[in-house]
Amino acid sequence: MDCRDMRELIVQHSSGDLGQPEIVEVESHITECAECAVYYRRSQNLWKFLDGIEEIEPEENYIARFW
Repeated sequence: MDCRDMRELIVQHSSGDLGQPEIVEVESHITECAECAVYYRRSQNLWKFLDGIEEIEPEENYIARFW
């Protein structure tokens, strides 16, 4: 698998959407490929940041007030 395909798996890995065989494949690849390892760390950091953002619920009349 080339690095472009691996990056798609890395994003899925970071979001928790991979099965065990793909997790092993990603983790094996990032030990051998410095560029993908950097991409993996950045993806992990992004997901951690997004998980820390507080979700807000708009008021019930938000759409009516918006338009």
